[in-house]
Amino acid sequence: MLSVAVTVMFALVSLTIMEPVLSFLRKLENVCGVSAIYTGTMIKCLLITLITRLGVSFCKDASQSGMASMLELGGMLAAVWIAIPLFEAFLSMLEEMM
Repeated sequence: MLSVAVTVMFALVSLTIMEPVLSFLRKLENVCGVSAIYTGTMIKCLLITLITRLGVSFCKDASQSGMASMLELGGMLAAVWIAIPLFEAFLSMLEEMM
């Protein structure tokens, strides 16, 4: 129970530490004209990663390594699925360059 409480506290502290990352992404939107769709996608992928790591830690603490592996796989697939617009934009940029 103590490890769960410490993990939740660490997750909350991590969210406050992420503020510089979020402000950088906002600056990137304003200065470079990057669409909010792309920065929003990056933020979603980052949050999926953090939540997945938190869940994997819980599973490993509960000696459920099989479930932890499945959760990692699910997190990776979710991040790739969310990042598809970034991949499409990258491909269209490459097509324009050729």
